[in-house]
Amino acid sequence: MKPDMHTIIKNSLTALSIAAMLTVIITACGGAYTAPDNANTAADSSSQSDSVLAGSIPEYHYPDSTGLQSEELQGDMTDDATAENEGINDDGEEEQDTAVTDEETLPEESVPDEPGETVPEESASESFRDDFDGPVLDTSVWQAATWIEHGGQTGPERCYVEDGQLHMIFRNDSESGYLNASVQTRDEFLYGTWKARLKPSSTAGVLNSMFTIDWDDMDNSSSTSDGTKQEIDIEFLTASFSENAGEVHYAVHAENKNSHNTNPDIPVNFNPSDDFHIWGFTITPEKIEWFVDETVLHSYVYSENDIAVTGPYQLKFNVWTSVDWVNGPPEADVDCVYLIDWVSFTPLSY
Repeated sequence: MKPDMHTIIKNSLTALSIAAMLTVIITACGGAYTAPDNANTAADSSSQSDSVLAGSIPEYHYPDSTGLQSEELQGDMTDDATAENEGINDDGEEEQDTAVTDEETLPEESVPDEPGETVPEESASESFRDDFDGPVLDTSVWQAATWIEHGGQTGPERCYVEDGQLHMIFRNDSESGYLNASVQTRDEFLYGTWKARLKPSSTAGVLNSMFTIDWDDMDNSSSTSDGTKQEIDIEFLTASFSENAGEVHYAVHAENKNSHNTNPDIPVNFNPSDDFHIWGFTITPEKIEWFVDETVLHSYVYSENDIAVTGPYQLKFNVWTSVDWVNGPPEADVDCVYLIDWVSFTPLSY
């Protein structure tokens, strides 16, 4: 039987509807199958980001330029992803952007200066040098002591600059007793190398020193004695000086810790009071090394001992006496002169 016109139209509409539905399904399936490609694109982009970011942080350096490089990379990736992934839902775009940002914003302290080592923020000390070329001691740089120290009265009149050198005077005064001298930096320092061109007194029975001291936490104004008490010493006991020979005492101290002292003291094949020599020490996060004229005489490794230098400190010079250890006092009413030609500090470079 020949179908009537109504039936033909009905069948045609049904066929068109089925075709349209198939088109939608095929299109939907095609879109779904492109998701792995888009996922691979995102993964490849993430891998590229990892590679470039890792490459932009060379070993032993802070990532100073990583920010600019990663921002350019992120911008390029975002534009490409937007073009390639049109139609992907907003959540997918946000996840991709978040992944890139996480790689870009690594906290600075997580980037080691050396493998397995984090550089402490306090290590960023500034360079320092004083040649004592002015007419007087620069009291904006140095504090001359006015207190009693090691059983003797200190005084700024015994810390003066003359002929381009700092003069520090000890006097066993027959009327006033022990008159000491002491100066210390107003600024604090941490890791680096200290050098000073020194000439200790030739008078037997006094101690001339160069040392660090963290007596006071300068960030806390409520106390003047709340530092770590960590201390690194160079001490010249002039009683040990003789013709073409002498000794130097090195030590490390800290509150409630086992001190380190050279015993016997370190011998040198010259008399330290005969002429100027460059004495000093290098302080690092792992050890301390003492030297004279660039020759290392002694070292102290933190991991093998009880004390590690961790806090900022002041540098100090002083001159004093005692009976027991220093084998003093020296002859009465004699000026025992400790000369400091210059002093410098070079921060440890990372």
